Amino acid sequence: NGKIWECNSVVKKWVNLRDLTVVTCRALLVADQIDQSCFTANRAYLVYKINYVATTAEASGTLTIIPRKQVGTQAAASGTALATAINAVTSGTAAQTVATATLTSTEANLIVNTGDRLGLDYTDDTAGELAGVTVTFFLYPL
Repeated sequence: NGKIWECNSVVKKWVNLRDLTVVTCRALLVADQIDQSCFTANRAYLVYKINYVATTAEASGTLTIIPRKQVGTQAAASGTALATAINAVTSGTAAQTVATATLTSTEANLIVNTGDRLGLDYTDDTAGELAGVTVTFFLYPL
C-alpha cells in the first residue's frame, strides 16, 4: 500500500513514516549563536524523533544543545525539554556523525500544539569551534 510503519519505543505509537513532517534548525557558525526558535506549528504534532549532526564538533568543554518546545511567550531556553541534552563536544558526538537524541519519557511533553514553537537551547560553555549544526525534528501529525 506504499506505507512504511514504525513503532517508536518512547512514543509507543505506530506511525506511517511517509506522513512525517521534517523540520530542520540550522546554525552555520555557532560561536556567535544564541538560543533560538526555528519553527511555529501550524497544527498539532507529536515529536517522533530528533537527529543532530555538526560539521565541526566542539573541541573540549561541556557544550550541550537541548531541543525545546516553547509555549506562549516562553523564551527558547525556558521551554520544555523534548530530549536529553545533546553533547556537542567531540568526545560526545564526533563531527559528521548523525546522533539520535533520547526523547523525554513524558509523552505529553512531546505534543506540539498549534502556535507552539520548536527551538534550540545552547547550554553550559560558550561555543568556540562548533559549526554546521543541523537539528532535525521529525513530527507526526495528530
